[in-house]
Amino acid sequence: MNSDSENEEEYMENEMIINGSYETLSEDSNDDEVSEYDVSDDEEIDEIYNEDLEFISKDKEDKKYYIGICALTLEHIILLINSVSVKIYFKHKHDAILKYLIEYSISYISDTKIHIMQLHIDPIGVYNVVIKTHWIRLIQRTWRNILKERKRVIQIRSKVSSIMNYQICGKHPSSATHYPTLRGMLCIYDKVNPYPKPYELVKCKYYQYLQLYKNLRLKC
Repeated sequence: MNSDSENEEEYMENEMIINGSYETLSEDSNDDEVSEYDVSDDEEIDEIYNEDLEFISKDKEDKKYYIGICALTLEHIILLINSVSVKIYFKHKHDAILKYLIEYSISYISDTKIHIMQLHIDPIGVYNVVIKTHWIRLIQRTWRNILKERKRVIQIRSKVSSIMNYQICGKHPSSATHYPTLRGMLCIYDKVNPYPKPYELVKCKYYQYLQLYKNLRLKC
């Protein structure tokens, strides 16, 4: 993958995560994403098509990332149905982009979602894809839980009794000693090291995993 492709991929993922354009990609999004449209919406669909003609006319590249929709075949192969350029995606509303992708797709799909996909072109020219949106959902879910845990820890540490205890003993209450951060937040999904060391357990369910670690040591 050349440098331009890498920059485009990094830009696409950063924009969708940081700017919140991924909200309909999260697990809390509704399955029925296409709402009712009026005439102005149809005009916007045509406008998206005309603005994205350059992207449409270009040949798709193997191993490159695309924003679009896909479909699962009877052979359990995920096929690329339609895609849109990054620039156009961030220029228009998510719902309008979704309807455009459905109406201008190679086959009609009534219920689908927009995904980040990596394209794999097989020897006979079939456009297979690997969905990458799954990891964004995992990051969203884990980070929401970490924020809840942070709020709980801050509330405990803000109590007068906790402040006095810290001034006297130099320690926070036992239920608020750990303050989770970004580092190691996805270690639960590490298949190589499913039982990380205590100092690696920086996540919202810290105490549950710490207890699991202690139980494993007792059994050894």
